[in-house]
Amino acid sequence: MRLPLVVSTAVCAWLALPAPASACFCSSSCRSVLTAPVLFEATVVALDPDPSAGGGQRFVKLANVRAVRGDAPTMLEMGSSSCDVEFKVGVRYLIEAEEWAPGKFGASSCGLTRPAVRAAGFMAVLTAPSAPERPRVWGTVTTPVVDHRHFLNHGGGPPVAGAVVTLAGPVSLSTTTTSSGEFRFGAVPDGSYQLLVETPAARVDVTPPDPRPLRLDPTDSCASVDLVAPSTARVVGHVVDVQGRPAGGVQVELYTPPHNPFRRDFVQWPAVSDASGRFEFVAVAPGTYVSGVGVPRPDTYAAYSPAFARAPGGRREFVVAPGAVVELAPVVATRVVRTTVAGRVSGPDGVALDRLGVVAAPIDAEEAGGWRIGETNALGRFTGELYRGVRYRVFAVGDGRRTETVEVTAGDAPIVLTIRPR
Repeated sequence: MRLPLVVSTAVCAWLALPAPASACFCSSSCRSVLTAPVLFEATVVALDPDPSAGGGQRFVKLANVRAVRGDAPTMLEMGSSSCDVEFKVGVRYLIEAEEWAPGKFGASSCGLTRPAVRAAGFMAVLTAPSAPERPRVWGTVTTPVVDHRHFLNHGGGPPVAGAVVTLAGPVSLSTTTTSSGEFRFGAVPDGSYQLLVETPAARVDVTPPDPRPLRLDPTDSCASVDLVAPSTARVVGHVVDVQGRPAGGVQVELYTPPHNPFRRDFVQWPAVSDASGRFEFVAVAPGTYVSGVGVPRPDTYAAYSPAFARAPGGRREFVVAPGAVVELAPVVATRVVRTTVAGRVSGPDGVALDRLGVVAAPIDAEEAGGWRIGETNALGRFTGELYRGVRYRVFAVGDGRRTETVEVTAGDAPIVLTIRPR
């Protein structure tokens, strides 16, 4: 069973970032802070999968629950939505829960749910003695992280302390971020504003985030904004062909290991090598990466045999430190073209097996998994397309049956495969 996506009255918007891929940030109005039907603080003590849901659903067990509004549950039932909160055991949260079925509660990262240490502004709104004493604008300035789920749920990574935040509009107000990267403005007149950030001169590892427009009026009477200061770190390298000549127009991708090829979760948009073979990834969040071409498999946009760039010392994985420039060794790109493969699947007795899906995975790709290239017919035969010269592991699976795995190199002519069950 998969839970429906829980959406609160907060507004969730996708913001294009110069740092790794876009992330889902939530700008919550005072309306959602003051009207959330179930709002409470609690500490996560356990995360248990639901065996009946095939691992796609989990129970979040809570302790030390303190209700802010409504009757607080002691357990949440979460699905596998991209906007789910990735709760951590031992962390205390402010949780906005929604009752999606009688007695069953879930939470969404597009609600108010967040670690309690990042909820000071919301709690100030909730606990203010009167409306004029509520903060109107608050938020954080943080640094980027490679984990997209961290962005999705927490709004950023380590804080940027000492940044000057200016609210420019009908009035101009400035403040400085605290050691936790937080800022807050109190008495702000209605109107349209720009939120500007000047990062400390000593923070050479980040640049100021882009200005953020805000509008305050009786409807949206306050705003919470999480800002991410883009990283200055870069990853650079060159692509050459098999003769060692510069290879231009080659798509290079950057991943965190191990990556999931089915999500295609490269952490930054692919770079393309120029006429000299040079490529560059900018605004790279500190972390551990792999980079290469045709990774995890060739496709119409990267028709090259899987090959990885190497860090100094020959390592496939490399670490990007804050503010660093990492120079990779040249990556050799071997262009490949599609070729047809054919085969037959039979049982130990030679009888053809039909309606089995044939799966191929490139051997040289990082955590490549596999993908379906065809299905057997009544005669046990199949056809599909692979890339010439690329080594693959091929097997067939279906109806609770799985064959042995055969290693093949796709060549110029169709390849006949005979795959027998174990």
